[in-house]
Amino acid sequence: LLLGGSLIFDVKGTQARVADPVVCVAVQPPPGGVQPQGLSLDGMAYMRGWYPEDYAAITWINAHIAGAPTIVEASNAPYQWYSRVSIYTGLPDVLGWGSHESQQRYPDQVSARQFAVQSFYLTTDPSAARQFLAEYDVRYIYLGQLERSCIASGPNGSCIGIPQESLAKFS
Repeated sequence: LLLGGSLIFDVKGTQARVADPVVCVAVQPPPGGVQPQGLSLDGMAYMRGWYPEDYAAITWINAHIAGAPTIVEASNAPYQWYSRVSIYTGLPDVLGWGSHESQQRYPDQVSARQFAVQSFYLTTDPSAARQFLAEYDVRYIYLGQLERSCIASGPNGSCIGIPQESLAKFS
């Protein structure tokens, strides 16, 4: 009876996972097209629908960048789309999910890196940006939609995007 009762999760959990993409599409259709349906071993399949630009960039990085050069990308709130490039390419990042990093490192080190990454994206001073890149030995800068629209959180949890003046340093 105990074994049979515990198997309920396997059956109901599998049904819920199979239905999950259908529910997500019904609530918010993906902007990049139709979400792939059915079971798949492709952990990036959902990205083609919801994050097509990131999907294309990550696919390109995986095909063209060898070794383990350090990248910098946005890092803000946990369990969101931050650190996606590092996650899907395996490349080292200046900072992953800060909340996870602080579980394994001293929190003051993590908050210092969080501040450094946000300052790098928000600064208008090209020499300060170059100093950050040298300090963390960064070879590649990722500047996707997320970095442009939500590099930091405001006092009420709202997103702070990168101002035009700060974006100018990348050109």
